[in-house]
Amino acid sequence: VGFFSSLISPFIPGGTNFIFYLLAQLKFAGLFLLVLSGQSLKNYWLVIIYGSIIISSFLGGMFHDLLIWFVFIGAVYCIKLKPNALMKIMGLAVFVVFAIFIQSIKAGWREKTWTGEEAASLETLQGVTSDIDATSGGFFTKENLAPQISRLNQGWILASTMYNVPASVPFANGMVLKSYLETVFVPKFLSPSKIEFGDTRFFNYYSGHTITGTTSMSLGSFADGYLNFGLNGGIIFMFFYGLFYNLILKYLGKKNLKYPYLVILSVIVFIYPIRPDVDTRLIIGFAFKALIFVYLVYRVIERGRGFRERFQLAFMQKKVRRSS
Repeated sequence: VGFFSSLISPFIPGGTNFIFYLLAQLKFAGLFLLVLSGQSLKNYWLVIIYGSIIISSFLGGMFHDLLIWFVFIGAVYCIKLKPNALMKIMGLAVFVVFAIFIQSIKAGWREKTWTGEEAASLETLQGVTSDIDATSGGFFTKENLAPQISRLNQGWILASTMYNVPASVPFANGMVLKSYLETVFVPKFLSPSKIEFGDTRFFNYYSGHTITGTTSMSLGSFADGYLNFGLNGGIIFMFFYGLFYNLILKYLGKKNLKYPYLVILSVIVFIYPIRPDVDTRLIIGFAFKALIFVYLVYRVIERGRGFRERFQLAFMQKKVRRSS
């Protein structure tokens, strides 16, 4: 279901596309269940699933999901193999290098492929890396590393917001957060003027930078906490914001004792909450919808299990009657 949904998801229009996006993530849940099941994992499943997301990421020029699913597969293998601290540090170092590489080539790759200047190919990738060597002296020079690390952790956006608020614009005093919650939970017909996802007005106003609607950039949860409640209030907000996700994970963890697959399905809920580059309204909205999705998948699995058990019982009873 997950793999089939990922194939047709790009062709589904409108809001229905989001449902197929969630369904597509089930292919990773299935792969993780295979890894943790104790059965011998056929390597071609790993190649197919992760090969598909590598290809789609480079074709589309969007790499967030690729990095996140590499984090999750690393966590799953840590659960299965229980590596020592040295192996974990080595794995983390490899991932950091990979993330810096992706962040470094992203802009050049998009410039060449999105404009149709060049096709998405290994030759184009080689050209982009050559440009980085020529302009910055390599991937691990200060000139290349400083802006990439700052962009990866949203540091420059948070710093810009703290520099701009309240020096140039006043604190929001919770109004932006209220607008976020309205966007997530209030239907459009009840609030026609509510701000839409992708709107750049808040970013432009509070960060002091100006971006167009075609640029994907968000203030992030840290900046949202600060501009709504100030420094100390932002710290308190982030504590309860993190506690909210902790309670979700704790609840799923308790249910996991009876339904062991829930801990795997829970990764779908946290695809967006663990991303620093997404604004609070999108994170809350995604987590809310993903929780409903996980609940529906749970109901389907349990109903299928109940049907199977009734079928097996009826079959055994029929077999006993025949033998007697």
